[in-house]
Amino acid sequence: MKKKWLILIAVVVLICGLAAATWADQPIKLVVNGKEIKPDVPAQIIGNRTMVPVRWIAEALGAEVEWDAENRTVIIRTKGSTSESPESDQTAIFKVVENFGQRLKNVSLLAPEDAVTKSIKENYSGYVSPELLALWQNDPAQALGRETSSPWPERIDIAQTVKLSDTEYQVKGDIIEVTSVEMAKGGYAAKRPLVLEVEKIDDQWLITSVSVDIYGAASPTTYLNKQYGFSFQLPESWAGYAVISDQWKGYTIVGSREEPVETGALINLRHPQWTMEDPRQDIPIMVFTLPQWNALQQEKFSVGAAPVGPKELGRNSQYVFALPARYNFAFPTGYEEVEEILARDPLKTWDGALAPEQAEKAIKDTAADLIKALSSKNADAIADLVHPTQGVRFTPYTYVSLESDLVFSQEEMRSFFKDQQVYLWGHYDGSGDPINLTPSQYYDKFVYAKDYVNAKQVGYNQVLSSGNALENQFEVYSNPIVVEYYFPGFNPDYEGMDWRSLRLVFESYQNDWKLVGIINNQWTI
Repeated sequence: MKKKWLILIAVVVLICGLAAATWADQPIKLVVNGKEIKPDVPAQIIGNRTMVPVRWIAEALGAEVEWDAENRTVIIRTKGSTSESPESDQTAIFKVVENFGQRLKNVSLLAPEDAVTKSIKENYSGYVSPELLALWQNDPAQALGRETSSPWPERIDIAQTVKLSDTEYQVKGDIIEVTSVEMAKGGYAAKRPLVLEVEKIDDQWLITSVSVDIYGAASPTTYLNKQYGFSFQLPESWAGYAVISDQWKGYTIVGSREEPVETGALINLRHPQWTMEDPRQDIPIMVFTLPQWNALQQEKFSVGAAPVGPKELGRNSQYVFALPARYNFAFPTGYEEVEEILARDPLKTWDGALAPEQAEKAIKDTAADLIKALSSKNADAIADLVHPTQGVRFTPYTYVSLESDLVFSQEEMRSFFKDQQVYLWGHYDGSGDPINLTPSQYYDKFVYAKDYVNAKQVGYNQVLSSGNALENQFEVYSNPIVVEYYFPGFNPDYEGMDWRSLRLVFESYQNDWKLVGIINNQWTI
């Protein structure tokens, strides 16, 4: 009898075990709010715990899921959550600061006080805190705005944002001032460094503090040009000077003079008290390559109607810097001071970037290989030309930012077009919206956006395009060669405003030239 009971118990245990195994093999259903969802990874029972894919559950409940690879953290954000991501915070802050910067020119600090007070409220409400708004209305002298008719504050260029707390950021940048010249030709007349404090008040980002520096360059009274390799010392009375970039043109002495046979940079240093109503004497500096200067001395072309040519101010191994003949023929205000400045031998030189002819000889074949590889999306060929230790920096709009531009290593470039991760590359010009794209999407919009293999013009250490964004590639990179592939425009109706270019930046590495930067350049708002 005992034996029969043992057999019966064994049979029951076997049946229960088979039933449990059969039950375990059944898929686990996930039902959220009465609706079954079917994730690509099924739910599992592990160690007596039911494990489910968090993304599917969270998204079914209307939440957003983000994977922070650097910190190996899953971030779940429900709709209506008051906790914003740093990225969305910075996007909102960018918009506030940029929109505020675009309104500076509307507030004329030269107007009667009651008109200024009204204009401050109309233009700055919604961008600055009520306390700062009241302070500026009570004392307009402390407010930002238009201090002269020309130049005027056109925008604020953001250089850096620093998170101080969850509700407070510090923003560093420059107020960019322009005249009608820069509006037509691009560039800027002056820039003023500033620091802003931006705080979240009642769920809205507002500027609470503004600190503005003097008009600046590398030094208040020393102009430095790393592209051509020279400096120019100015007196203290010129602190806050502006730099106006232009171009000299050389024409054949005999024959047709319709088209120039030579061109080069013309850099004008402008006194801070210069206005349209009372223009002062500029200090014009013409930049010639050595072959151009030699040809000019041999009278193969001329750069003006005067019977004498430009006067040499100094030279390095690649360039000659000269003063135009009769530059002060109209005797404008301040011409005597400029003569005194020039008499002090203010221009000093050193060897800057390679001259265009030398740069072309050094980089032409390498650049041709790279632009061909870019056109065909040959990742390995591109990676072979990338700097092995520095990688390559991607700049979406002209101005190179060491803080925000993304850098990809040589090895990361080999999988560039296979990478499906979405990166923040910067912010779109105009809207300030984040540029959230995969590498392939960024390539289509900001790298090979045009058929640059067949570019209309190619420049070697020679800036071909000229927009309204700041140029700093020769300051950021160390003795680079910058190759620019340039289209002057596509639609005649736009009169050249739809120009586009791609700049490839190379630095020397072990007796070779390696890619360190890719810069998209186009007309920006």
